[in-house]
Amino acid sequence: MKKAIIVRLDHLGDLLLTTPLARALHVQGWTVELVTPGWLRPLFENNPHVAAAHAIEEIAPGFPATWRGLARWLRGGDCEMILLPNANQRQQLFASLFSGVSRRYAMWSGVWGRLTLHHCLRSSLRERPRPFADVLLDLARAAGVATDGLSLDFVVTEAETATAREWLKQRGFDGSAPLVGVHPGCAGNTCNLPPEEYGAITDQLLDRSRAVVVATGSADERALLSAWPERVKNSPRFINGVGELSLRQLGAVIAQFAAYVVPSTGPLHIASALNVATVSSFCGWSTLSSTIWGNQNGRGEVLGPPLSSCEAWRAANPGAPNCDFRGEVTWAQIADRVLRILGTT
Repeated sequence: MKKAIIVRLDHLGDLLLTTPLARALHVQGWTVELVTPGWLRPLFENNPHVAAAHAIEEIAPGFPATWRGLARWLRGGDCEMILLPNANQRQQLFASLFSGVSRRYAMWSGVWGRLTLHHCLRSSLRERPRPFADVLLDLARAAGVATDGLSLDFVVTEAETATAREWLKQRGFDGSAPLVGVHPGCAGNTCNLPPEEYGAITDQLLDRSRAVVVATGSADERALLSAWPERVKNSPRFINGVGELSLRQLGAVIAQFAAYVVPSTGPLHIASALNVATVSSFCGWSTLSSTIWGNQNGRGEVLGPPLSSCEAWRAANPGAPNCDFRGEVTWAQIADRVLRILGTT
């Protein structure tokens, strides 16, 4: 089979949103391999459309300074096509140029993409907002490869499901009540509610339903729970999983959720891949909108300010970091949406 190598070196959500591209290539007869950050390589375990995922740290330790190591690896990889879904790092383009591979496609490569003789693509997201996965599928279209839909791929095995259920059981969950996830962090990549709002959401869910609530997040997000009510953190129906789960374990636990309160961040896309219902606050600003970054499984509930409010705020605060919705999205609205999903009024 022909081999295509996708080099994608950024974030969890972006890697998951690349899986429709990998699937499209595989369905059309390509062997697909990826180069990713090492900690994200587990995303592709058990993915039937990805033959292998390689850690950039193993291929070219010290990249991007060591981009020649990536070029040598690509040159020896016996591949016929290289795809760079986020080529704003010119060292990726240099490595691709010196790989000796003739078919090379790059998204967001700017002038360096043209100078390195890539087939360059533009997203036109500001002019034509659309799902980010569809933007990446433009790489397949440019290569003459038919697409295979926008659904994301994250495969949880039966063994991983059993381990997740045992983890929950050890923390008091017996399976008799709905399980709801709450994820307060987003690493600053988008607008997000203040951490205490997520504590208030959790408080309402515990008070107005039978649900057991699981907080998720990375180890460096543990401080986000410091402002949560003590009655929430001490509740027998609250499980604090922040910093406790590996990437694969997180996916297996998310798969157990009846609903997931999660902003525009990587775990939202895991939930999308696993057909989990989500409730998310989203900015109306074009490049941050749910049209681009939202749940793609048809079960995503979205709350956010009107676009006019976002435009006015950004005009008044040029260069400011992403906002906290300025009170235009509230914990009560989020909690009500979750309760509706659970069938609780």
